[in-house]
Amino acid sequence: MNKKFSTLLMGGLLLAGAASAQTPAPIERTAAETTVEPSAKYYYQIINGNDGVSGYALQATTHNGKDSVKVVDVAALYTQLSNANAEKAISALEVLDSTLWAFTPNGSENLGYYSIENKATGKKLQFAKEGNAIMASGLNAWFIEVSNATYNDVQLKSYVINADGSKSYYTIESGTTRSQVEEVKIVKANAASNYKLVRPADIYMNAAQLNAAGDGNSFKLAIEDLADTENPFVKTALKAYDLSPLGSGSQKNVCLQVVGGKILKADENKYTGEAKYNKNVFVVVDTTMYDAKGGVDVNGTDAFGYKFASDSAKVNTSGAVSGGVQAPGRHVDNYRFAIYKDVTVVEGDQLIIKALGTPEYDKNATASQFTGTPKVSYVSWAGFAAKGDELTTARIKNNQYVYELPIITLAAGAKADITPGVYFLKDVTTANAPVYAYANMSLSSPWTPSYAEASKKDMKNDLLSRTQYVVTGSNGKYSIVNRESGDEIAKYSGRIYVDGDNFVKGGTKFVLEAVPAEVAADNHVGYKFFSKEEVGNVAVSLLFNSGIGNAYIYRPDATKAALGIKNVDAADAQWFKIEPVDTVEFGVDMERAAYILKSQFENKYLSANGTVGNVTDLTFVANKKDASPVVFRSTGVAGQYQIIFTDDQEATPATYAEKMYDQLSVLATEAKFNKLAVDDANGAVNGYWTIETPAAPDYLTIEDAPAHKRIFSSENSSLAISMNAKKVGILKSEADTDAEYIKDQFSMWIDTACVEDVTKPLYYISTCAGLDSAARADGYKMYMMPSTFAPVNGVNVAKVNFVDGYVFGADSLAISTYKADGSFDKMKEYKEMAKNPAAFAFQMTPAEGEYIVENIATKSYLRQVNGVLYLTENYADALTFGIEAVDTPTANKDVEVSSVTVIAGEGQVTIAGAAGKKVVVSNILGQVVANTVITSDNAPIAAPQGVVVVAVEGEEAVKAIVK
Repeated sequence: MNKKFSTLLMGGLLLAGAASAQTPAPIERTAAETTVEPSAKYYYQIINGNDGVSGYALQATTHNGKDSVKVVDVAALYTQLSNANAEKAISALEVLDSTLWAFTPNGSENLGYYSIENKATGKKLQFAKEGNAIMASGLNAWFIEVSNATYNDVQLKSYVINADGSKSYYTIESGTTRSQVEEVKIVKANAASNYKLVRPADIYMNAAQLNAAGDGNSFKLAIEDLADTENPFVKTALKAYDLSPLGSGSQKNVCLQVVGGKILKADENKYTGEAKYNKNVFVVVDTTMYDAKGGVDVNGTDAFGYKFASDSAKVNTSGAVSGGVQAPGRHVDNYRFAIYKDVTVVEGDQLIIKALGTPEYDKNATASQFTGTPKVSYVSWAGFAAKGDELTTARIKNNQYVYELPIITLAAGAKADITPGVYFLKDVTTANAPVYAYANMSLSSPWTPSYAEASKKDMKNDLLSRTQYVVTGSNGKYSIVNRESGDEIAKYSGRIYVDGDNFVKGGTKFVLEAVPAEVAADNHVGYKFFSKEEVGNVAVSLLFNSGIGNAYIYRPDATKAALGIKNVDAADAQWFKIEPVDTVEFGVDMERAAYILKSQFENKYLSANGTVGNVTDLTFVANKKDASPVVFRSTGVAGQYQIIFTDDQEATPATYAEKMYDQLSVLATEAKFNKLAVDDANGAVNGYWTIETPAAPDYLTIEDAPAHKRIFSSENSSLAISMNAKKVGILKSEADTDAEYIKDQFSMWIDTACVEDVTKPLYYISTCAGLDSAARADGYKMYMMPSTFAPVNGVNVAKVNFVDGYVFGADSLAISTYKADGSFDKMKEYKEMAKNPAAFAFQMTPAEGEYIVENIATKSYLRQVNGVLYLTENYADALTFGIEAVDTPTANKDVEVSSVTVIAGEGQVTIAGAAGKKVVVSNILGQVVANTVITSDNAPIAAPQGVVVVAVEGEEAVKAIVK
């Protein structure tokens, strides 16, 4: 029989403390014990105080997500342990564990220091440095130095060896006034705080605490070495009920119902089926005793102790045993037990079960011989050598208990173990179950959203934060909060247990289904959130979709402010630019944005009037302050939204961005705007909105780039891009130019700038005109790019200039900058293509061979005014251009040295004019894909799709785009 750490008192061992003449001293430890030499077998509190039951104990906790130490009021904690509020009493047990620390000596070297580890968290007491109480690797070897032997006061010190060989020590300092993390500090020398190492008294466990150890409604016991599986303490689960305190000492106690137990009624013949049974069955101290030799003694002459049994009892409305005499020889006190937990045993918490109603045998009684006042005893081993272990009550001899305590523990319970995260919640108890929980939003004055919990079968949706729940907590206790409303749902939060495949809280069963990781990481779920790129670049139109047709918001008369709703072509819809007003935090770390809608090409803003339920007018207003901000709230279908106004024009938009008022709808039968109340329960919405964007344009790939090209106006092919003497971009014909300009200065050198996106290749447009031969030999060219943008008639435009510079690296560009007096200043490098002002793309148009020249960095488009080139942010003002090949211009001949031609094709490049030369073809990463000697003047070489670099022996390497 293995009884580790059991208390062996067979034969009678006098317990410390004075015993009364009637009742021996209790076995449970009723007082805290202090020590200066902690045992590795037990946990201790580290208390800054005058005794072991007051002051402030060090507690392991977390602060801002980091393991930390704070202090806990010990007296308040012990008060909470017996709190009538069940949840507070249960939580106090968990807090108690977080104040307990195991002291492990350094080992066989016996150097005198300890490693200190928390019971609840398993974290070591260690600190990286002096200062706050954040625990981290560093100071972790603790010496216990007695500061006052009379009161068992100690200080905890950790030493470090300095560079000069001297020692310094650090101590833990804590306050004794409030439970704040900031009150615990690590200080160097000058220790002020004295601590007591306290082994707490055994903790009485009330019914709620016992049941919480199981499934919240019952618990199970485990008794080491007990062979009798029919013993009522272990046969089934037990449900504890609190009973009234007993005796002058107000001994707290519980009765233990046998879950599932049933006993035939004495008058069973009157009933049928389950009605024959009394199901109010409880553990009881029986009147049957063991004799000292192991036999059953029925007359008490040689009694060793009483057996334990299960029996029916009278109960009150709560289900607890009530009344006095339950049956002849069976008193209510026979059902009373007090269960104590020793929380300090490192190998695991152990229980002591105190039987408050051990029968008193009176052999001279004429009726029942068990009529004496019941006595107090404990569950003990009988220890019969011939029979094996049996549980019985401890004997009393010479006013002492004779006992051997079994190792009793709480069996592993059904407490939930949930990984904190974001989940869908499926209720399997509610009517029409299973249904998914969600938060139903409605709006009324003061127009901040309000929510009510609801449930539907189809409310599991990656796009709706209101259908998602954030779960936090540990050790069976969890908070479940709706992700959109931010409300904790009491129905599901608290002590949660497992029942098969379900979680259980109270009488509610539910299932948690993990939200996809990418959805859980997105804090904009449920609302449209435009990225910075979209805000800056995208224009949108708004399409209302209903059962009888679709219609765009459009502008019937471009000279008037009024907007309408009509089934028009997308090209005739009103296009808006999106401007963010503010971002609003809501729910659990969620964020939504409010936007105003600006006319794409005018400084005019959408505004709405009218009230809920009325026909509404949408107009453009000139003052941004008068705009009506909106949020786009998902309907739960990808790309479908409610448009909800966030401002009633009573204040600036930013002030009201956190509020929502009403949603924009359409009277489809009348083609008029309408406002509706926002209520998730309202299914009478006429339709939904989609946010339409233009189809992504196609872009030209210049197959033979780098090459000389003439870029001419599609409207007048005689006009082409060139540079005047002031290095300004112009659109002129040869006949209109000054004598100093000749034909070849209308030829531009187009070179690849970036082809990482093969669907949108970027190019540099340059010329060597205006550069001397030395500059050209050094690789300089004049690159086309915008000057400074400024508003003209409400639209930002910039004149086009040509600036000298050179390409370096893969495709980076260095541009000359000049001082105010025109003298050279420095070279400015552009390594990020998105910010490179000289990068252009040729956007295709419906007309074959006509292109819009788009500047990438500024999101602007090439146009001309009176022969001068500008870049405009207004797409509608863009000019279309054609491109044609030309001969090498005179100004560029110094850099045009090759007679070799590289032609890109489908899955290959063709090398012309390179017979007998070595050719190396590599991809954009520099990996060689071909290395060969050309044997003909027209040799195809297989190459992968995308950009390749072709290096011909004796020639400058060129890039090509393989399809």
